[in-house]
Amino acid sequence: MKNSIVGILGCGGYIGSNATEKLLKNGVQVIGGQRSDKNMFDEYDNFSRRKIDVNVKAELDAFISECDIVINCISPSHVYGKLVRDAVMSAGKILVDPSDASYEKDRSSTEGICIASAGYIPGLSEFLPYVCAKRDFDTIERSVVYQGGFDGCSAGSFVDMIIGAGNEDFCGDAYISKGNISPLGSDIRKTHATPFSDKKVIFKPLITCDSRKLAEVLGSDEHYFFCTYDDMATLSFFMKLLVDVTRHSKEDAAIMIENKLNERIKTNKEFGSQTPLAFLYLELTGQKNGVRNTKAYKVCLRNVNRVCGYFLAETVLAVLKEPSKLHKGFNYGFELVDSSYEKRILDEIGDDEYIRLEEIADTDKLCIEEITNKR
Repeated sequence: MKNSIVGILGCGGYIGSNATEKLLKNGVQVIGGQRSDKNMFDEYDNFSRRKIDVNVKAELDAFISECDIVINCISPSHVYGKLVRDAVMSAGKILVDPSDASYEKDRSSTEGICIASAGYIPGLSEFLPYVCAKRDFDTIERSVVYQGGFDGCSAGSFVDMIIGAGNEDFCGDAYISKGNISPLGSDIRKTHATPFSDKKVIFKPLITCDSRKLAEVLGSDEHYFFCTYDDMATLSFFMKLLVDVTRHSKEDAAIMIENKLNERIKTNKEFGSQTPLAFLYLELTGQKNGVRNTKAYKVCLRNVNRVCGYFLAETVLAVLKEPSKLHKGFNYGFELVDSSYEKRILDEIGDDEYIRLEEIADTDKLCIEEITNKR
């Protein structure tokens, strides 16, 4: 697929612009699709622009017909995701999406080649433990992922996040034990220190289809994913939005969520106005040559959109280099990217960002027993 043409819908957006830039710098022929006719990337000879409204089927189909691979970076995904996916699948082209695999069971995703989980969370958050497990462990006993901080996402991405948390593949207050989803309670009255600072946070466990896939690939006896919240007021705000998702249609819920987000920003000057600073903590406990140890990735990012776009582009570059890795049906981005990217990504992050892998003592492990109540 050396001379393949890559189309990026939403090439001027938060994530799409970063993915476009990286692909162009790597010599890939890119067609950028955007609703506006704003000039961008004109300095690249390998870039061409198309003004397109994906709601107009003829325009969407014409765009797809020019491409071998189509990346969907249009937000909000809950509005446009299935529309783009069905069109790409019908055309027999390859679809790449940075969002999660919540549509894995969708019949349309098995009629062609679809790649999801090719962004930040999910994407990089699976890639790092996946690479570490393959290289540094024979068996994995426990894997832990938690995310925190503020990543400065768009309103559309925020709505997608809440609506995604309300789909049937999302399991709150749960973890994976021996391949099965099991209840996992956490005392939200308690706060806990994080590996990054002395600021204590509330841990809220959850499991998605991407979590299940990662646990399966790692072979973890136990797998945990936690979201962290600064205080009860913030956690309560998110939980109330989830209630809206369960009580209303996606369309009505999306409007209500965005309105409540805007209202909270108006009434709480601190909410949404923080300087972007996002954290990932990835902890693996297992054995290598009969020796048990624990390794942890500590990730601090100030521009998640850039890293998400770069990982998305890296996924496409991996496909162009080794298309044999793909199979018909559903593919996960973190399984496609070459392990060498673990080190190369360090050249793509800022001076005030970091991705560190450390071997840690038992006393420094995230203490699941104190955070949760298994029942």
